[in-house]
Order: sequence, then C-alpha cells, then structure tokens
Amino acid sequence: MYSTAVEDECGICNGNRSECEQITKSIEYKKAERVSAGSYVKIATINKGISTFHFEKATHSHSFLALKVKDKYYLNGNHTIMERKAFLIGQTRLWYKRGVKQEILEAGKHPLSDNVDIMLLVLNNDLIKIKYSYWNSINQTKANQTKLRTNYYQWFFENNTNDECSCTTRQPYCVFKSYQNEFVVVSEDLCDAKTKPKPIKCQHKNCSILVPSAPRWQIGPWRACEGRCWPQEAFQRRSLLCVRTISNNKIHTIPTSICLHWLSTIPVTIRECPPNLSSSIPKCSQLKIYHQWNTSEWKGVSTKNERVM
Repeated sequence: MYSTAVEDECGICNGNRSECEQITKSIEYKKAERVSAGSYVKIATINKGISTFHFEKATHSHSFLALKVKDKYYLNGNHTIMERKAFLIGQTRLWYKRGVKQEILEAGKHPLSDNVDIMLLVLNNDLIKIKYSYWNSINQTKANQTKLRTNYYQWFFENNTNDECSCTTRQPYCVFKSYQNEFVVVSEDLCDAKTKPKPIKCQHKNCSILVPSAPRWQIGPWRACEGRCWPQEAFQRRSLLCVRTISNNKIHTIPTSICLHWLSTIPVTIRECPPNLSSSIPKCSQLKIYHQWNTSEWKGVSTKNERVM
C-alpha cells in the first residue's frame, strides 16, 4: 500500500528483467483435411509461472484465437466470438481485442497459476500466421524455482512478535517480500503448500484479538449527504477496508474475506442523512409530486364490484 514499486516482465517487484528472458516464436497453420470447420485446435501452451505473454494474429481470416485452461474456455469458447474482453485467470489479468486485420491477446505481469492452452477456432482453409512472445525464467530447474519462491514468497505468522499476550492463535499467511524487505499479504497459491506451517497456539488464551497485527476494519469518514430529497431519500456513505500491520508499522490492505472470517461484525457503510448535515438537500415535503394514485367512486355491477384507478 502507498508503494511506487512495479513488477517487471518476470513478475518480480522492482525487478530489472535479470531473472528471465524474452522468447519470440511464430506459427503458420492451415486446416488439414481431417479437421472439420468449426473445430478448436491447440496451437501453443503457456506454462504455469510465466508472467507476461503477447499473441498477435496479423492475417485477415475467418478463424479466431481462443483460450482454455484445463476444460474451461475463458475466451471465444462455445463458438461465441468477442471483439474486446478483459478478464482474470487466477490473479493474472488478460486483455483481448479483435479488429478487421488483427487479433491481439496479452497478459499482464503476474505469474500464471495454471498452464494456459492457446486455441484456434478454425473456420476455413486460410493460411494463418501468428506471432507470439513470452518472458520465461532463465533457469527453469526445480531447484531454482524453489529458490525464487523462497526469496520472494514465504509463509509469515500473523502477530509475529515476542509478546504472546497479543494473540490467541497465530495463523500463517503467504506474503511477498520486496527488495525493500516490506511484507504484503498475497494469495496462498504463490507459496509452497508443502512448507506451510501449522497455526501456533499462544500461551495466553484470554488475550484480546484487537492488536495492530490482527485483521481489522479501517473505516473512512462519512461523506457528504446525497440523494434527491431529505429525509426519505437522503443518505451518507463511507469507505471500508480490511487491513493489518505486517511490518515496519505500516498498514497493508488485505482481502476482505480475512476480516469476514475473523471478525464477528461488519461496520455500517451507509446510513440516513442526519438532520444537521441535510441543509444542501431539499426537503421531500417541498418537492412537487408528479405521480400518485387516484381512485373513482365504486360502480354497481350485477356480478361484482369494481373501481377504476
């Protein structure tokens, strides 16, 4: 939070591309006789862990790029073609746009959590040319992958202090360690599940959970009243964030689900506008009423009574 650090194409915070290299390839594809029109054909696979890639189909054709993870299509599946789309796969954001002469599919700077299959929806016999590039780790051995994960993503105990009276149970969280040694809570998928420690029970079970390192709600100030008229249609809003103090006495925003899990109440974020703050909003009683129900007199009929609205 409040950090100007950015990730490089390798997915490393404040990195300089020294941990990965750009790989560029090209594909030429023409439908074989055994492939029927309307079939999906896999043309490439982007491996789990790759942070940045770019696909471009520059030729004019009636075939389209598609994207699939395992058995689920995230783009142009079920023969439904999009013109533009921004979407997420795990925590990786992707963008797609299609014009008359080109299609572009690219992913932002966050490691993929699964292998991604790049598909082609083939509709005719055109020769299709595709160029693509991605940033791959320079050394893909298992030992170096483990070292990279250990250096940047690690398990961290909440309330990691020597004061056992500041908690009831210390829970492990996956955090990202930046070059500035700051810790930010991230998805547990980025840490090694095999090394996840078990929760630690504190010696003093009656300690309060309301300590700086525990998850807590951070409430913003009430905003100006808004609405058409007061009091029936005037209200106030305020912001609500789930935060905790991780390190260096800095407050970090964490997923709302953590506060929902640990805290029994949720602060109110919308309320009626108080009378002392409603001077800028007209009173509802002073507004002209443009519509209301009107009724006529009951009419007698032989079978039943009815009235006209």
